[in-house]
Parts: sequence; C-alpha cells; structure tokens
Amino acid sequence: MKLDIAAFGLGAVAVMVGGLALWASSMAVDWAWVSRAAPIALVVVGIAMLVLSRIRTH
Repeated sequence: MKLDIAAFGLGAVAVMVGGLALWASSMAVDWAWVSRAAPIALVVVGIAMLVLSRIRTH
C-alpha cells in the first residue's frame, strides 16, 4: 500500500483548523497560545510528511 503524502498533510492541517474552530465556538481561545502552537504543529506535520515520503528499500 502506497501512502498519499499530500492527502496526509492536507488532512492533518484540516483536522487542526477544524479543532481550532470547534474550540473557538465553544469557549474563549487564548490566541497567544495558538500563535505558538500552530507553527510547531505545522513543523511536525511537515516532518511526518518527509519521513513518510522517503523511498523504502526492502
């Protein structure tokens, strides 16, 4: 099975944005915390995409 890396990245970002929207609709959001956490989450998604896209030899 070949993983679709672009779908993984887009899906991960969509989950993060959706989670933030749900959080914002249910209570007050500490935007200072979000401004620090969002870049970290995007870096983690990028690293995961790089790791999953490397060529595997068996």
